[in-house]
Amino acid sequence: MPTTPITVLALQSIGATTPNLGLKVLRTVADVTNQNQFAWTGREILLAFNTGATSHNVSIQSASLGGRAVANVSAPIAALGDSLGGDVLAWYDFRFGSSWVKTGSIVEFGADNAEVRFAIVRLPF
Repeated sequence: MPTTPITVLALQSIGATTPNLGLKVLRTVADVTNQNQFAWTGREILLAFNTGATSHNVSIQSASLGGRAVANVSAPIAALGDSLGGDVLAWYDFRFGSSWVKTGSIVEFGADNAEVRFAIVRLPF
């Protein structure tokens, strides 16, 4: 099955005619079955939010590097209200080793539970 695209929120620079003041970040429910994706330009931040009472896992799917498979990266995301207060994960630099950006400049990622929400923010620079 194809991965489910997530809408990217493009921020405006401070000097823009209509800057993003009081911006609400749209959070999309993780597609646990098909995973999710966005088109990478090099200016995106991937945010993962856990809305559940237990921790979950978030992963970034790797691309092959020189025809060789590279392991996916996975990280736990703490439960909402966890003592660490860590209910948000952020990834931002997918270019290292080009092993995260797939053909067509696509980054694929997912979560093990629909209590995880994703947001993609594109910086103006």
